[in-house]
Amino acid sequence: MPHAPRTAGHQGSPAPAETGGRPSEEPRSTGDGPSPGPRSTGDGPSAETRPTGDRPSTGPRSSEDGPPPGPRSTGDRPSTGSRPADDGTPEEARPADGGPSKGARTAVDKALDLVEAVGRAPRPPRLTELADEVGLHRATAYRILLDLVRRGWVLRAGDRYLPGTAVLLLSSRAAHNSLTSLARPVLTDLSAGTGLMVNLQVLERTGSRVVDVVRPDRLAMISTLLGEALPVHRFAGPLALVAALPPEARGPYLDVAREAGHPMAGPGGLSADLARTEADGFAVEHGRNDRFVASVSRAVTPVAGAPVCALTVVGPDAEIDADRLGRLRDALASAVDTLTGLLAGTAREAAG
Repeated sequence: MPHAPRTAGHQGSPAPAETGGRPSEEPRSTGDGPSPGPRSTGDGPSAETRPTGDRPSTGPRSSEDGPPPGPRSTGDRPSTGSRPADDGTPEEARPADGGPSKGARTAVDKALDLVEAVGRAPRPPRLTELADEVGLHRATAYRILLDLVRRGWVLRAGDRYLPGTAVLLLSSRAAHNSLTSLARPVLTDLSAGTGLMVNLQVLERTGSRVVDVVRPDRLAMISTLLGEALPVHRFAGPLALVAALPPEARGPYLDVAREAGHPMAGPGGLSADLARTEADGFAVEHGRNDRFVASVSRAVTPVAGAPVCALTVVGPDAEIDADRLGRLRDALASAVDTLTGLLAGTAREAAG
């Protein structure tokens, strides 16, 4: 049976799209400047009229103050055929608000600008705040953020964005020549002052990872767990880190506990543990991984909602009793303050 001809570059019949208030991606805006008009695509049709992979044209784009574009249903960005790549296309200048002009940037520049803006924000930013910060159109920033979320460089929590697990994982991999070297004197002093083992942990996709340990010789019988990934329901370190996250960002860590059959509700459930830890900033664990071992942990969180690492004091359960717990908390809080100050000083030096 003969088939009706198909439009080149588009799979299936190009039915009209339901936009639902979503700003159109066509024609493409270049920020606050005038529209560049139709772009030539060689022998192909105009970029304003021809289909672009799985995405039909949706007409003129709405203003930047409109609702952000909804997520694409196709996952990865569809191919745009012979349309010129966004890489290297001159980007819009920053709006006339006194900020510096970004000039022409590559796609890598724009992605890194957004990752850095998320990382340095005093609180998890929204799309509009990020777009204004880096001088991008909202739709352009949203499109790039979709890819960053998919790759784990940014975490979306509701309508706000946080550093993603890929950033935390990279921090873990780089710990031996950055975070660990900075924190090692703090760990050494805390271990000497308490007589207990002290470790440094960073948050990963589903738990935390121990990246450095100082262990007194007398505690050689206690495993350092160096390099191991720890789940939130069994250890104080990941409990402190996850409790420092916004509640909407805790899902992947809670899923691990559920799959392990750990109770979530009730006085002994993980939800109660997280609430207690969030309230006073200290995670305390007695015998969940080893019945003879206890630990106390506190997250290092220079920016609210974005913990960098956690310091954890580990020792025999009999030595972390109610009488000694107060002194351990004080020592741990002082060490965390010291490390937070060191991280802030490093950030200022890098910025200067």
